[in-house]
Amino acid sequence: MVPQRRFVSTAFALAVGCSAGATAALFAQDSPSKPAFEVVSVKRSPRPNGPMMILTGAVEGDRWRSTNSTLRLLIRQAYSADYPLEGQIVGGPSWMETDRFDILANMAPGTTSTDMQAMVRSLLADRFKLRVHREMRELPVYALVPARPDGRLGPQLKHLSVDCDALRAAQLKGEAPPMPRPAAGGPPPDCFTGIGLAGGVSTIESGGMNMANLASSLSSAAGRPVLDRTGLKGFFAVNLTFATEPNAVSALGGPQRGVSIAPVDAPSLTRAVVDQLGLRLETRREQTAVLVIDGAEPPTDN
Repeated sequence: MVPQRRFVSTAFALAVGCSAGATAALFAQDSPSKPAFEVVSVKRSPRPNGPMMILTGAVEGDRWRSTNSTLRLLIRQAYSADYPLEGQIVGGPSWMETDRFDILANMAPGTTSTDMQAMVRSLLADRFKLRVHREMRELPVYALVPARPDGRLGPQLKHLSVDCDALRAAQLKGEAPPMPRPAAGGPPPDCFTGIGLAGGVSTIESGGMNMANLASSLSSAAGRPVLDRTGLKGFFAVNLTFATEPNAVSALGGPQRGVSIAPVDAPSLTRAVVDQLGLRLETRREQTAVLVIDGAEPPTDN
């Protein structure tokens, strides 16, 4: 069975974020001087069992839209630049992984991805009363490394000449056409990533992602942080298919706790990464920055 792809724009990173970087020691509610959306509508989703999706300025023009999303997914979006890996966001109330919300927000033309993240943080602090702080913890991780001594890539990982960072920046400034929606059954457009989950089979398919993006996507599939240690630069076309791990975290934000996964005719994640991408997941323990959720409250509809 071919998994149904659920596409997520990587213009505003999901599991496909940027590499983790240094951050301030303590996060609290964003100050009123931070960038904020011009108009915001937050409502409980009328379709709580539907797919989750977040579309950003590169796709939606001057709007930021979140459909059927959990608070966990929204937090991952807001803090993905500093905490892109699964396992780096910990704590919080149980409802943040189950309750779904529809959000529509307007922003000024030319809003950058950095400003967009600050706007989402302000939105979460204002409407969800989100309170968080940063800690360093030693966590079990996977290091993503080359699998072959000669560094040869696998057949499903191909280096591209496209500069996705430049393309997204131009789209956000209105200097390039918005990112097109993917055609049903077709390959993803340049710099667009699709993540599929169906019938016990997972896919990661991209028209352009860097190794930090890939490591972040693999974190969700592996259920623990995956750190990019490949040394590979630039952007790559990726087409990875593997059996969903029992301890996996949904790439769209929700944990797979209690989910029974039947055997499928697909390789394991670790085998697929070697055979299809020419890379390897190496088990390690490393000090890793985590975002601790101190508290949150369900929002009221408006």
